[in-house]
Amino acid sequence: MASHRALRTKLRAYRSLGEVVETMRDLALIEIGKLGRAHIARRRVIDGIRSVADELLYHYPGLSARQALTPVNLLIGSERGFCGDYNDRILEHWQHHLSTAETHGPIVIAVGRKMGEKLPPGTNLFSTLEGAATSDELDQTLTAVVQTIDRLQRSRGTSALKIVAIYADENQGPRIDPILPMHVSLGSAPSARSAPDTNVPIADLFRAVVDQYVSSMLAEAFNTALIAENRMRLQHMSGAAQRLSQRIGELTRSMNRLRQEMITTEIETILLGASGSSSRRQRFRG
Repeated sequence: MASHRALRTKLRAYRSLGEVVETMRDLALIEIGKLGRAHIARRRVIDGIRSVADELLYHYPGLSARQALTPVNLLIGSERGFCGDYNDRILEHWQHHLSTAETHGPIVIAVGRKMGEKLPPGTNLFSTLEGAATSDELDQTLTAVVQTIDRLQRSRGTSALKIVAIYADENQGPRIDPILPMHVSLGSAPSARSAPDTNVPIADLFRAVVDQYVSSMLAEAFNTALIAENRMRLQHMSGAAQRLSQRIGELTRSMNRLRQEMITTEIETILLGASGSSSRRQRFRG
């Protein structure tokens, strides 16, 4: 009886855990849907900003004056767990990028607690920031990243930053996106032959365009990374749900077998008891 109770307790625990896993899987699916709708709109915004920058640089090429650049790597990982080797994949790709890059020992900004915990010793870490666990937290994370970049820029004086974001794309593959300097097609034909008319100095306008571009690129990178993270979590939770279902089936069968054995034993006991009573009655009559 004690063994049967133990199986029943374990079965109840597995079923409760299965409900939690199913909930986490459903939440990941909802997040993927919400983030996917914003993805297309952001790509259009970025394309529009690049078009404006192309036009300005065509007419005012001096805006893109070269200067010394400080390399910065923005590593976008996960804040929560339950997403398999998601962070390990990004770190592996980052280390491969370092082995092939022209510069070594870049300044690192790590986003996501799980990512920060996995950074190798000797990393030139400037800051570890809390990542977004859901789409509702993206704006807060982006604000913290922009403030950190501004703080880093002030600490470097006149040296401009060369920022590269390393994260996972929608298909969970590694991705490296240059954030700064702004990626534009220098010398491309403008939509208008004459220089644009503006009410502000061209340099101020271009700085505003670059700021908007950086904000949009960061938003796109974090949006895409969170899609990848939730897809990885969805995959991870689906596998866990399947294994739990198999285990629940095994426990159910074991409990049913044990119950059947208990019933059989009880019936045999009753029959043996009845047989013994009948024999005693016959001897008494004899």
